[in-house]
Amino acid sequence: MKGKRLKNVQKTLLFYKLHFGIDAPYRLLVDGTLCNTAYSNHINLAEQIPKLFQAHVRIFTTKCAISEVEGLQARFGVSRGTSLSILHQFPVIPCHHPLAGNVKDCFSSKYKYNTQDTDKNKFCVGTQDQELREHARKSGGVPIFTLKSRVPCVEPPSDYSKSLAEKQTVAKAVPEHSKKVIAGIKKDQGAEESGEIVKKRKRKGPNPLSQLKKKRKTLPNSPKTDGKKARKRKRHHGDSKQEDITTLIKNLS
Repeated sequence: MKGKRLKNVQKTLLFYKLHFGIDAPYRLLVDGTLCNTAYSNHINLAEQIPKLFQAHVRIFTTKCAISEVEGLQARFGVSRGTSLSILHQFPVIPCHHPLAGNVKDCFSSKYKYNTQDTDKNKFCVGTQDQELREHARKSGGVPIFTLKSRVPCVEPPSDYSKSLAEKQTVAKAVPEHSKKVIAGIKKDQGAEESGEIVKKRKRKGPNPLSQLKKKRKTLPNSPKTDGKKARKRKRHHGDSKQEDITTLIKNLS
């Protein structure tokens, strides 16, 4: 198998793993149309499918798929060594619906849980039936295995699968608790009833008056210096003491 094709298949399988939880070991449902094409082109499904998926794949069929092939063989006289012998190689999953023989309804009852957050098994589909493939594309979240010109391949995700994945991504981005809080705020403000959009108040800047520098207070009796330092007067105490001593001596004499 070419590396580019394997790379594209791994990219597709990663998409289904991230958004729908479909991971190895994969569970693949096959019908008579796929087995008939594989038989005509000498393709061993049990060998080629795990190589393409690069993982363990459990291949199943249903009683409805076997009944459909048996009915076609009885009607057209096809030998039993074709698709029916390949179908009998795989385990049969029991059907829980009343009508037998409708493969599309049978398979859809199995892969309908692929888009749900549940512990039930999720399935891939292997078929050449165009109607079944189209139904799986519109259901979303279903990896489709098919044979194109004797080449096994997995179809890229359908547009509906991509839209479901996008919705899930948006839903996961906003937690449930946040959704409830937002809904409560809108209800309190009457946004739900009136349909008006509540504008978010812009954050105001600081008061320009509070940004001014504070002026230093001056005392009322303090002399004005006009920006110059006041000079201090120096007092000479030594001369006055000498004069006092001289005067005292004169008085004593």
